[in-house]
Amino acid sequence: MAYSIADNVRNIPPVTRFFTISSILCCFVIALGRGSGVFVLNNSIIFAILANLRIAIHSHKLTYIVAAVAQTIFQCYRFLTTFLTPSGMFTDSPYSALLDIYGFYTFACDLESSSGKFKGNFPDCLWFTLITGTMIVISTFTFELFYPAHHSFHHSMMLSCVTYLWSRYSKNATINFMGLVPIKGYFLPLFNLFLKLLFEGGGAVVNSIIGILGGYLYQCIQSDTLPLYNLLPGAYSKFVTGNRGGHRVGMSEQAHIQSTGGYQSDYIEDSVYDKGYLKAPLWLYKLLKYPSNNTKSWTAFTGPKNPSSIAVPATTGSRSSGMFSSDGPAFRGKGYRLGD
Repeated sequence: MAYSIADNVRNIPPVTRFFTISSILCCFVIALGRGSGVFVLNNSIIFAILANLRIAIHSHKLTYIVAAVAQTIFQCYRFLTTFLTPSGMFTDSPYSALLDIYGFYTFACDLESSSGKFKGNFPDCLWFTLITGTMIVISTFTFELFYPAHHSFHHSMMLSCVTYLWSRYSKNATINFMGLVPIKGYFLPLFNLFLKLLFEGGGAVVNSIIGILGGYLYQCIQSDTLPLYNLLPGAYSKFVTGNRGGHRVGMSEQAHIQSTGGYQSDYIEDSVYDKGYLKAPLWLYKLLKYPSNNTKSWTAFTGPKNPSSIAVPATTGSRSSGMFSSDGPAFRGKGYRLGD
């Protein structure tokens, strides 16, 4: 039995596995009475750390300055732990925290799997969490400047971000919302917002919106389109007849028909096409020792200047995400207008 559990844990994609296990450990530490304040990050803590550093610098004493700088560097761990602690652990709702961890595991695992958006590509998925996490921290910092009484829960924000990205990739998947109401994946973020408003209030809705905003901006950069403008019908209709293709974000209509047994009347057409931007940089591949065997990366539209100098990555258990190739531009296909 022990071997079976360990084997199942090893089969979880690495980014999802780290977030899930780390979140459980953070909840366990808080449950032991160690306090949730050591994991949280907000403007009050940031300003307190900066104030302590400023006082030390003004003292002109080297020992104070060194100690303050060391403490400031050490406190950077909060930028990670704040995303690992569910909001339920701050509001004495451990069951809610458990549901959040399970929800994050479910959607993140599907995105990171070989059949999901990241095609089992570890560096690309890790880069996504770093980019969107930075966007979320900047957004919450700005929001709290105007509304300092707001309680930011970054785990909830990242969960909303991951859920939003999943809903755009699996927009035609049918899920049972709360196990009762069958809905399309495309509408899941809206249902979640309604549920947050109903049971947790406006603060929880704001946290979810910030997370969704991070995922939306990530998609805008990937598709090389302007926020808000790409919501207008026909804003990017030139992609329909142009020579520039893009990688389909969601499943194709044929795949949807096959998965639903022939039902196509409720099919939602893809409206965002991934151009290949925001792929993980080569240095991250090397740092993670992820196989690439390449010398240059390119987007889905530009293609390599010297294709013969580039080899296909030998990934294990998953197919390439399209960042590296030897057959010219990746993700060739028809582009469509953007209206997500």
